[in-house]
Amino acid sequence: MKIDVNPLLAEVGVSLAIDFTEKLAVDLGEEVVVKGPVTVKGTIVNSGMGLIASGKCIASVSMECAVCLKKFEEKLTLDFEERFIDESQVFFPPDKDHEVQDDDIYFTYSSDLSLDFTEMIRELIILNLPIAPKCDINCQVKEPEKKKTIDPRLAVLAKLKKKTEDCNGCTKEEDN
Repeated sequence: MKIDVNPLLAEVGVSLAIDFTEKLAVDLGEEVVVKGPVTVKGTIVNSGMGLIASGKCIASVSMECAVCLKKFEEKLTLDFEERFIDESQVFFPPDKDHEVQDDDIYFTYSSDLSLDFTEMIRELIILNLPIAPKCDINCQVKEPEKKKTIDPRLAVLAKLKKKTEDCNGCTKEEDN
């Protein structure tokens, strides 16, 4: 998912439309798998302080339902706006504390002037996954049918209890 950004770096304000569909080959963690290709549509603009990529990402993700534990697929349509800067411009003084600002959150593009969307898309999908995915809004755990099994040795006592309940609606057990 690499794009050549060399034409964008010539002048501030230059933009490039992006529209590509590729297979995402990264690990998303437990029980989550990207099914099929991922589509990215949007634009990249040279802002003078880096490149701003914005648009939509469409992916189909296979997950496990948190309620019934069935596998199901969900189509995610995610909006994004991310900043990319040259990796050589990344600089934080190692000897001083630095408070992270909103402008400090960005991705980098490599020195070969190509922008790789793989990590951005991976993070975008992970951050937008539901905490407890459900295959259906009405999904509920089906309770197993409870069967009363009586120990054959105690079957005689069950008959005795039945007889005492029949006695004038009395529920007290009689002593023998």
